Amino acid sequence: MKPVKLLLLMALAVMLPILAPAQSLFVANAGSNTVEQFTYTGGVLNTNGAVIASSNSGLNGPYGLAFDSSGNLYVANVFSSTIVVFTNSSGTLSTTGMVFAGSSSGLNGPFGLAFDSTGNLYAANYLNSTIEKFPCIGGILNSNGTTLTDSSLSYPTGLAFDSSGDLYVANSATFTIEKFAYSGGVLASNGTIFAGSSSGLNTPYGLVFDGGNNLYVANTYGNTIVKYAYSGGMLNSNGTIFASSGLNNPAGLAFDSTGSLYVANNYNAMIEKFSSAGNYLGQFAVSGSRPTFLAFQPPFPTPLNIQLAGMNLVLTWTNRLFNLQSAPTIIGGFTNIPGTTSPYTNAIAGSQQFFRLQAN
Repeated sequence: MKPVKLLLLMALAVMLPILAPAQSLFVANAGSNTVEQFTYTGGVLNTNGAVIASSNSGLNGPYGLAFDSSGNLYVANVFSSTIVVFTNSSGTLSTTGMVFAGSSSGLNGPFGLAFDSTGNLYAANYLNSTIEKFPCIGGILNSNGTTLTDSSLSYPTGLAFDSSGDLYVANSATFTIEKFAYSGGVLASNGTIFAGSSSGLNTPYGLVFDGGNNLYVANTYGNTIVKYAYSGGMLNSNGTIFASSGLNNPAGLAFDSTGSLYVANNYNAMIEKFSSAGNYLGQFAVSGSRPTFLAFQPPFPTPLNIQLAGMNLVLTWTNRLFNLQSAPTIIGGFTNIPGTTSPYTNAIAGSQQFFRLQAN
């Protein structure tokens, strides 16, 4: 029997760079062409935001926000059909954006952005109802996109990946959520309708998964957040109203490391906060003009604790914003282990396995 090898904290810290300040909240303000940062200091998220980027930094109708695994921030500009990147250097983001991709790369009014577990970037093209993929090859993100077209896509807005690598897309015009399944290392080019207006959807925008693989959807014109529960190894397509208090055209959604949900109200420029159970915790902060999408800066690496219990390994971790991944070799091929929560038990048998935690 081959020994089971583990990717320990020392290697993890190399693969997931330390960012400071940890868990800062970033908000895209489409009306003022700014990105605002609410810093996390002393264990508290500051309610007074600071503009870190503006039109002088390359912003023009910013919507989607996404951090890559190195802490670089990508911003989708709907009016200029560009994606701008603000690079991370030793924990500090640059204040001048660089154009990563534009219309020549296939962008047409990009809204939502999302990275998959292997570092590929996806953008929802609102104006021509397509999804653009920018592949990560050899650790480098390619600015030449490839277009994913599907007849069911209709003014797509938000994007989100589940722990199995399936891509979910919010179609704002048809009040649907579309699913593109991931199988055998390949994302399907044809989607299937996961949920529609009968499940509570009304102009869906932002999408987000929590640590339990439950899906949350912001209904911009319905002024609600709809939850699709994960149970029995599958996501239920019958939605329930998770929250409605304080909502005024909600757009972006983001969870912090404690499970609290933050919601950007596009019309009244408020950022609302809800508990993991859906209880309204009040207005967190006032943002700029017409806030759209939200993103938390990737957190500090979290230890993957390992204990031997008989012929089993028991892996535990505390930060729910990390997914457990495994691979047959240490050099690559890591994929999410679907539906895993801490603690996770793995039998010591068969071929070697490597484990790591990856920010979701």
